[in-house]
Amino acid sequence: MFTWLAGWGDLAFPGAGPWFDNYWWIPIAGPLIGGVVGICIYDLFVGGVLTARLARRPEEREPTPEVGRVPPENGR
Repeated sequence: MFTWLAGWGDLAFPGAGPWFDNYWWIPIAGPLIGGVVGICIYDLFVGGVLTARLARRPEEREPTPEVGRVPPENGR
């Protein structure tokens, strides 16, 4: 769209013929629609598992590894 505003005219929107005349919106709408579909699929498959894990009592949960902690050397 920037190239069209910059004065490129019809060259900014590629495609010719009945199938590709309005192709310019696909790279804009495709990622937006794909993002929403990805969120829904993630929530469907993973979201329920995370909610179920957090709903358990603390003593029933698996221990979480401590990330970034360096173990002491030689008992220090």
